Formats: sequence, structure tokens, C-alpha cells
Amino acid sequence: ENDIAIIRMLKNGARGYLLKDSKPKVFKQALENIRDTGYFINELVSDKLMHYISNEDSFLGDGSPLSSLTENETIFLQWICSDKTYKEIAEEMHISPRTVDTYRDNLFKKLDIKTRVGLAIFAIKHGIVSV
Repeated sequence: ENDIAIIRMLKNGARGYLLKDSKPKVFKQALENIRDTGYFINELVSDKLMHYISNEDSFLGDGSPLSSLTENETIFLQWICSDKTYKEIAEEMHISPRTVDTYRDNLFKKLDIKTRVGLAIFAIKHGIVSV
């Protein structure tokens, strides 16, 4: 499983995480736990959370392309996945269209991606946005 995606889902409000091959009994237990406590933490998620907490500063690691992104580039990457134009994204982010161009060009270079669609696919694959 993708550790980064799991942690991002939890940080973005997911109440738990199940593998797609989880048994119905585990699924039922997860629903009951969410109803009763507000969350479901299985062994997989517990391990990921402990690893994240103990290594929070380096969780994304030097080998991850995410580690090189600034907070604003990550926010811009989320907007890329909308149907807004670059001009509209600039307005939403309260920045100039030229700054949007800079974020886009930096992402193209850092991630070795050539198109907006490629950036959107990257964002989905790495848990920056969910579908």
C-alpha cells in the first residue's frame, strides 16, 4: 500500500482505511467502530501512523517527488485538478497569473511532467487529490 496516500487520506478527513480484500467481518467492525468512536484504526493504519509520527519530518523522504514541492505548489496542484482556467486559479489563490505560470513551470520541471493532465494524474496517484 502507498503510505503517503494513506496518511494524506487520514489527514484529509478519512475516518479509517480498509484493504479492498478485507473480509466482510472486518468491514462490519469498521462501520461499527466509526459509528461508535468516529474512526477505525486497523493494524495497517496503526503501523503507518506510528511510522509517520516517528518520522514526520522525513516521511515523504528524499526519494519522493513530493518532498521537493512547496506548500503553494501543492495547493496549486490541487487546483490543477479542477476545471478552472489558469486565470481563475490565480484569482482563487489570490496570486498573479505570472505566479501561476511559475508554479506550473516549476512542477513540470520538478516532476518531469509536460502537461496539465499529467500533473492531475500525478496528484491523484500521490493522494494530493481524490477522485
